[in-house]
Amino acid sequence: MPFVTTIHDAIPFVLPEYQASRAMQVHLGLMKRTTRRAVLVLTPSEAAADDLVRVMGIDRAKIRVTPEAADPRCVPLVDSPLPELLTRRFGLSSPFVFTVAGLDVRKRVD
Repeated sequence: MPFVTTIHDAIPFVLPEYQASRAMQVHLGLMKRTTRRAVLVLTPSEAAADDLVRVMGIDRAKIRVTPEAADPRCVPLVDSPLPELLTRRFGLSSPFVFTVAGLDVRKRVD
């Protein structure tokens, strides 16, 4: 039966330091087998699509970029009390950065 798969991030294929654990090696092997059999591979960005073609050899014609983005109504708050509430509640000193990204070196949270 034909199926579609999604690869959210090609980083584990691109950066060798992500390939060290046995669990990740098994996961990457499964992803390779799955994408070879898929009729369509979805990924969130052109950069990820380029990586999948370059590193995994996926035919570009099989890849569709489906951006993962916030709803357009999600905009920065103007004159919001939130920063003050957060600094008080968590004892933070301004300025601070709120992120939902992982604390990964490549995210450059520093």
